[in-house]
Amino acid sequence: MSCSQKLTKAKINGMESKIKGVEAKMDDWKIDLKTDMEELKIDLNTNLKTGMTDMKTELTNFLQEILTNGEKVVKEVELRGIVGKPGKIISSNGMTKLLKRNKEV
Repeated sequence: MSCSQKLTKAKINGMESKIKGVEAKMDDWKIDLKTDMEELKIDLNTNLKTGMTDMKTELTNFLQEILTNGEKVVKEVELRGIVGKPGKIISSNGMTKLLKRNKEV
């Protein structure tokens, strides 16, 4: 083997080593990225659940404050499935009818 062939082979071997090193770094980044995405997913789910619970509480308080017979209306809405119980979700027209009926009572 000539000197230039040996030199070329050495350069190729050096490049292969560098490529393997880059591939290893990319594998590490892939693992880190996957871990970060899983953590973000967990955080998002936790924050979403907390936010929905807070919103439910605030909406319940709001309805009880502004409606004459708020507690009764809130209980009626909860039975229709708004807070996760099985049932039909009440529409805005249904809510209007319900409010009118409660004012008449």
